[in-house]
Parts: sequence; structure tokens; C-alpha cells
Amino acid sequence: APRLAVDRLSIGDGSFDLASQKLALAKMELQGNRIEAALDQQGRKPVLTLDRIAMTDAKVDLGQRAATVAALAIQRGGIAARRDAQGRIDLRGLIASRAAKPGAVAAAGGPTAAPSAAPPAAPTASWRFQLGQVSLADFALVWRDESVVPAAELGVDNIAIAVDNVSENPNNPLPLKASFDVRTGGRLVLAGTLTPADAAADLSVTLADLALKPAQPY
Repeated sequence: APRLAVDRLSIGDGSFDLASQKLALAKMELQGNRIEAALDQQGRKPVLTLDRIAMTDAKVDLGQRAATVAALAIQRGGIAARRDAQGRIDLRGLIASRAAKPGAVAAAGGPTAAPSAAPPAAPTASWRFQLGQVSLADFALVWRDESVVPAAELGVDNIAIAVDNVSENPNNPLPLKASFDVRTGGRLVLAGTLTPADAAADLSVTLADLALKPAQPY
């Protein structure tokens, strides 16, 4: 089964007011984050790394069911995936290992009585949240496809993504900036807005010096 590992967790300037049920946290940082798994009978190794995750100026009001975070930043890290000659993707093993366990078997000695229906729960207000900015910087991705001849490999470096004003409302257009470098040559830059509700995007795209060699096996 996949395993989450964290080298260091630090929290600074936090407080909780029991009377008002309000939590305030100036900073929380996790370092050396990684998901480890054994893929294709290999030894356990990191399949996803996120070197630093930092959250700043978080406030939670339990009574009002509201939360705000000034910034959530992920810095440095990477992921690698491979499709073998039979078309199997190694990272799919992570999903399969999380499959639900089979239901419990009833004890011998006759049928088990059905539980009585619980009274309907009183409706509660949905949580509201606001994140000033969510960002990813200096991330890398490597994809190797052995199902084609010759095998194809694509490496992407310096992945940077920044999304502003994220909230529980999926109809709000979100300002978005993203960019990455292709290892064999080329750079892509995106800027504009994205609406989560219908995945509508209004983006400007700048593509420069893209090398087509990695796509030749296809």
C-alpha cells in the first residue's frame, strides 16, 4: 500500500479561542513530503515528492463554518510515471491498492436483523472557504511510454502554477498563470481565467521553440 512520509512539520504563532471557537495559525510548514510505494515488484520508492508545503495566515471559525487562508504554496518536487509494453501504467497500482475492503461477513447462526433507520439529521450550513493563492513552483514530471517503438520519454521541468481567489463557489472565474519547460526544448506559458463549474477557460497561450522529436514514436 502507498505510504505518506513527512520529514518535518513546523507550526508557528497559533491560537484557539474555545469560547468563540476560532482558530488562527500564522504559519504551518511541511518539509520532505513524499508518497512511497512498491511498483512492478520493485522495492518501495518515492513516486511523488513535494519538498515543501507552506500555509500562511489561516483562520477557521468553527461556529460560522468558515475558513480563510492567505496562501498555500508547494515548492519543488516531482512525479514519474511509466507505461510498459503491455500498456499498463505503473501508477495505477496506487489506485488499486486503495480499493475498498469487502464487507464484513455475518456471524453464523441465522440471518442478521436489519438495523433500524436513523432519524434524518438536521440540515447544516455548508463550509465556506477562501484561499488567496494556491501555487506550485519548481515541479518536474517524467513520462516514459514503452508501448510504442521506439519508447517515448517526455520530461517537463520548472512547472509553475498559480491560482488566485479559490473558494467554495465553483462559478467564480479564477485567475490562473502556468508555465513549464520541455527538457528537449520548448516553453509553454498560460495566463487567463478558469471557471471550475464548467471547466471554461479564457487563456492566452504562448508556445516557443517546441521540439517535436519526443512525439515522433506516436
